[in-house]
Amino acid sequence: MNKNRVITALLFSLFFLLSTFAYATEEMTDLMNHWIDVESALNNWQNAVEITANNTTAKKLVSSLEQFNKKLENYTASLVFLQYEGMGLVSQDSGKTTRLITQELTASVKEIAEKESPTDNFAEFSAVLSSADKIALTKKADAIRQEIYLWSSIDASISSKVFSRLFNVFGIFLFFVIGLVIFVLFLYRDLRHSQIQEKDSLDFAGNTILAQENERTIISAELHDTVLQDMGRWLQINKTNTPTDQTLSELAYKIMNRTREICRALMPPDFSRLALTDLFIQLCADFEKRMSVECRPIIDKDFSAEKLSPQMQLQIYRIVQEALSNVEKHSEAKEVTLTAQNKDEKTLLIYITDDGKGNMANIQSSQSGGDGLGIKGMYQRAAILGASLSFIEGAGSGVTVKLEVPLPKSKEQ
Repeated sequence: MNKNRVITALLFSLFFLLSTFAYATEEMTDLMNHWIDVESALNNWQNAVEITANNTTAKKLVSSLEQFNKKLENYTASLVFLQYEGMGLVSQDSGKTTRLITQELTASVKEIAEKESPTDNFAEFSAVLSSADKIALTKKADAIRQEIYLWSSIDASISSKVFSRLFNVFGIFLFFVIGLVIFVLFLYRDLRHSQIQEKDSLDFAGNTILAQENERTIISAELHDTVLQDMGRWLQINKTNTPTDQTLSELAYKIMNRTREICRALMPPDFSRLALTDLFIQLCADFEKRMSVECRPIIDKDFSAEKLSPQMQLQIYRIVQEALSNVEKHSEAKEVTLTAQNKDEKTLLIYITDDGKGNMANIQSSQSGGDGLGIKGMYQRAAILGASLSFIEGAGSGVTVKLEVPLPKSKEQ
C-alpha cells in the first residue's frame, strides 16, 4: 500500500477517535449541567411555601426536566455510550431505565402540580407539597443522580486512558514520521549528490570528447599538410629525375590514399552542408570500398535528425562510425546493414547489423570495465545524447548495435 495513504489513514483514525471522545466528554459535561439545573429547580419547588412561588418553580422544573430528557436521549444514543454498554461498563438497561425514571419524574411533577388546579400551566396551585410527594420525587432524583455520576466517572476514567494511549500512539507515530522525514532527506541528499556527480561526469566526458574532436581535426590537418604533401613531392621528384620502381610507387600511392581516408575519418563532418542521412550513406560507401563487403544503408524517407544540434549529430555519427570500425576489425562479416528510422516523433532508432562471427564476450568485457576503448567511447557518447545503446547477439551469427536517441522538443541551439 502507498505510504502516503497509510499515513493519511492513521491521521484520520487518530483525529476520528480524538473527536469522538472529545464530543462525548462535552456531551457528558452538558448533561451534568442540565441535571444541576433540574436539581436546583426541584429543591426550589419542594421548599416553596407560597402559591405563587410554588407555581413558578413548578413551571421551571418541568422545563428543566424536558431539556434534560432531550440531552439524556442524545447521550445514551451516542456511539461512546453504546460502547460502554457493549463493554459491560454500564448495565445494558442503564440508559433506558434512566430515561424512564426521568419521564416518570416529569410526569409526577405535572401530576402533583395539577392536583388542585387542572387548568393549563398550573395557573392555580393552592397546596404545599406533602412529605410523601417529596420522598417520592427525591427517590427518583437520587436514582437519576446516581446513574449520571456513575456515567461521568466512567467517562472521565475512559477518556483519560484513551487520551493517554492516543497521546502515546501519536508520540510514537510522530517519532516515526520524523525518522521517516530524516531518512528521506538523507536519501534525497545522496540522490542529489549522485545526480551532481553524474552531471559532472557527463560534462567531463563531453569536454573530453570535444577535446578529442579538436585533436582529430588538428591531426587530420597535420597529416594532410605534412605527410601527404611530402609524399606527393617525393613521387613528383622521382618521376622527374629517375625512374621509380613500380612496386614502390604503387605502395606510395596506397599509403597516400589510406592516409587521406584517415584524414577524412578524423575530420568532423560539416553538418551545415551535409545531412546525417548523407553521411550514413557515405560511411557505408567507404566501408564497401575498404573491405569489399556489401554495406547496405536502409534509411526511411521520413528519417530526420534536424531537431538535434550539430554536436549531437556528431555524437551519433561517431557511434555509427565506431560500430562499422569494430565490424571491420573483428567481425569478418560478409554483409552489413545500417538502418535508420524515426521510431516516433520523440525518438530516433539506428541499427548496425552484421553477419560476422560476433564476439559478445569482448563486448561484455568492455561494458564491465575491460580494455575496449572504442565501446567505452560509444557508451560515453550515448550518455551525452541521453540515448540507449545496446548490443544484441544474432540468432545465428553476428551482432546488432541498437542506438535509441530521444529527440528534444525543439531544435537545440
